[in-house]
Amino acid sequence: MKKLLLFSARYCGKCHAANKRLNKILDKGDYKFEYEIIDIEHEKAKVKEYNVSGIPTLICLENNKEVKRIKGSILPPYIIELLE
Repeated sequence: MKKLLLFSARYCGKCHAANKRLNKILDKGDYKFEYEIIDIEHEKAKVKEYNVSGIPTLICLENNKEVKRIKGSILPPYIIELLE
């Protein structure tokens, strides 16, 4: 199963929008995936581990290995592309 990591911050409007989009896709049930929000202010070790340099950043993992990454505006078509 794929896992999506959303690197985000409380003050980031684009991050909140990306989170809402991801939740809508998850709620529809067309795609099965795990989803985790990582607050860059509180989880600095993960930011360093995944070499995240800006937010929002969405990373897709398969078998715990990064396969794709989106940085910046995270629109539904890009999310679906990660999941297919």
